[in-house]
Amino acid sequence: AGLVNGQTAVLFDGEDDMLTRGGVAGVDLLSPNAVSVYAVVRQKWQSAVNTVMAWEAPNYKNHLALLASYNNQFLIDYGNVSEGGRVTAGQPGIWDDAWHVLEFVRDGNQALVVVDSESVEMGEFGDALEVDVSGTLSVGAVPGLAFGGEIAEVLIYNRALTEAERDGVKGYLGARYGLFVTDNQAPTVTLTAPAVGTAIKQGNSLTIQADAADADGSIAKVLFLSGANTIGVDETSPYEMEWSATGEGEQLLSAVAEDNRGDETISEVVSVTVLPPNVAPEVVITSPNAGQGVSVGVTLKVSASATDSDGTVTQVEILANGESLAKRSEAPYEADWPLAKTGLQTVTVRATDNDGATSEATVSVAVYGDAPVPVDGLRLWLDGSSVTQEGGKVSAWADRTPFGHDVSQADEDLQPTLAANLLNGQAAVLFDGENDVLARAAVAGEALLSPDAVSVYAVVRQKWQSAVNTLLAWEAPNYKNHLALLMSYNNQFLVDHGNVSEGGRVSAAQPEGWDDAWHVLEFMREGNTATVNVDSDALELGEFGGALKVDVSGTLLVGEAATLAFGGEIAEVLIYNRALGVGERESVSQYLGVKYGFIEDVTPVDPNAPTLSAVQLAADDKFRFLVTGDKGGKVVLQFSENLDKWTDMQTYTNESGQLWININRGADAGRLFFRVRAE
Repeated sequence: AGLVNGQTAVLFDGEDDMLTRGGVAGVDLLSPNAVSVYAVVRQKWQSAVNTVMAWEAPNYKNHLALLASYNNQFLIDYGNVSEGGRVTAGQPGIWDDAWHVLEFVRDGNQALVVVDSESVEMGEFGDALEVDVSGTLSVGAVPGLAFGGEIAEVLIYNRALTEAERDGVKGYLGARYGLFVTDNQAPTVTLTAPAVGTAIKQGNSLTIQADAADADGSIAKVLFLSGANTIGVDETSPYEMEWSATGEGEQLLSAVAEDNRGDETISEVVSVTVLPPNVAPEVVITSPNAGQGVSVGVTLKVSASATDSDGTVTQVEILANGESLAKRSEAPYEADWPLAKTGLQTVTVRATDNDGATSEATVSVAVYGDAPVPVDGLRLWLDGSSVTQEGGKVSAWADRTPFGHDVSQADEDLQPTLAANLLNGQAAVLFDGENDVLARAAVAGEALLSPDAVSVYAVVRQKWQSAVNTLLAWEAPNYKNHLALLMSYNNQFLVDHGNVSEGGRVSAAQPEGWDDAWHVLEFMREGNTATVNVDSDALELGEFGGALKVDVSGTLLVGEAATLAFGGEIAEVLIYNRALGVGERESVSQYLGVKYGFIEDVTPVDPNAPTLSAVQLAADDKFRFLVTGDKGGKVVLQFSENLDKWTDMQTYTNESGQLWININRGADAGRLFFRVRAE
């Protein structure tokens, strides 16, 4: 049951299974030279003899028999075999173990045999069937010639059907059992995309599409080819695939449609050209500079250039910390970048070309809070507020810049000592001059320094003179390429910035009063020029002849370099990767001088502030003050009786920058002191 397209069939064992009916009058079933027989069968295994059905007269030579397999032959008997009642042909190659619609038609002497839609040439009959007798009708065997397989349906007509009738019967059987009973029509297929002459860059993706149809069935699959190579298969409509172009030059694309009966049709060829691989766009951030230092709250202008060597730039997006600031389809590629948070902030510029390729450039800027020193270029800042200590032993000294160049020491025997409230209430770190050192490995030279420009400030006291005293250093793997401040080397000041053997050192005699006293040390390099100041005294150290190689990583050291240990205290260190300007240098020196008590903090006088510059007696027991400065501003007249408490009297507008204020001597006799302030 439910064996073929949901229909039932009868299985015969190929040995002795058979169904029969005796005494069947020949004239009731057949005619002498005309018949139409149809059978839906599956011969499940090949054997020497396989008889689908038969009608046997008493004279066995006079019969109808469909032998679907007889020594690999198709035999159809219809009459006396010895007198021309048999036609034969070789067994079809696809016969065994498959379902078929078998058609046998005799019309006169003509024999027509069709298996499914394929005709089998069987020759002609030379004898007629004697039907004026009775015989035995059998299905599945005649004696000794048994059919092995299933029979789903059998129809016998006692006449030769017309062509239209035959088509109707086969159409019915084909539809009922899901079998093909007509000549197959090949499918049609057309490549609809890409268009002829399309150009694509190697590695880019191209959509290939095809239209395919089958008039008498269905499309099983569509194969896509490049030349003779299959590049993809699609079994469902719409028939398409994404092709990643490979190999430069002309590529011939085609599609092959295969229908449900295995027939194939190939489309016309479409020629496409594969160009060299796409080159991603190039993007360069021209502003701000990488590592630039700014104060929180400022807005920077981000500017970039973007080009594409083999196409066009379609979009440039500017992103700050992952959030889009702007998208630009054409130059100038700029955006404002508000900096509301401290720390290292990152801006990324992403360029996209006409092929969808992207490139990015990224820079980070250091955003500082309320800093008392210039912040642009500041790459290391150590002071007593950022020390980690336990029991007075310093294990780490944190960098106050966002670059995180912290130095540390895990070995307790090599840890320096914290000296709290040592200088003007400020802390300092004491190094023993033997082996105390704080270090940080793998510090990228470009993140800390530059080849021929630097500014270094240190507040130090070398507590005892020794042959060697290295305040701080950055040592590259090649020890000759380094930054080192040797404050005492056989009574010499040595400053290394580059390869010592190639002009990377300047030197001078150690200044008088250096040992056992606190100093503000300044070292600046600008090009080949070296500037060293101890407090306010300049040292002549000559010029550099070589540059520092900063495209490597090295070790940052405080208190020692290569066994050249510093003995004394270090209160503060600042390193800039550029040469500061005159005003910037003065501000750093002012900050350090005031913080550590070397100079007094003097509040500068505002030259535009309003001032009482003259007093004059006036008529009617009055006098008047002349107020100058703060043109266009408002000034407030104040009085005091003892210079301790000041009280506002009246506010005036100083439109011209010179304002006379009248005072009544009688009414204001007790007001002995007067002054003005800006509102």
